[in-house]
Amino acid sequence: MQLPEPNYVYLNASAHKACAAANIQCVPAFLEKIQQIYEMMLVRHGFMIVGYSFSGKTTAYRMLADALEICEENVNVPNTLSVTSVPTHQKMIAVYND
Repeated sequence: MQLPEPNYVYLNASAHKACAAANIQCVPAFLEKIQQIYEMMLVRHGFMIVGYSFSGKTTAYRMLADALEICEENVNVPNTLSVTSVPTHQKMIAVYND
């Protein structure tokens, strides 16, 4: 079974625009991280981005959110990224309990 190659032309162009607006260098490794987060977002309902301090986790998902906004304005791709930050000392019941 041969899987088709993903086409990220619009996402990549939007990511470059979002990075330029935020004065961030969009190097190939950073663009790959944005694509990986996007792929993970498509197949999972919730996920956690883990890594070393100052490795670009927050910047990558923020640039993805901005890129999806640009895509939505230009290509009518729905922006489905919503971020919930949960401090490690809080229990999940306290976060979603009103």
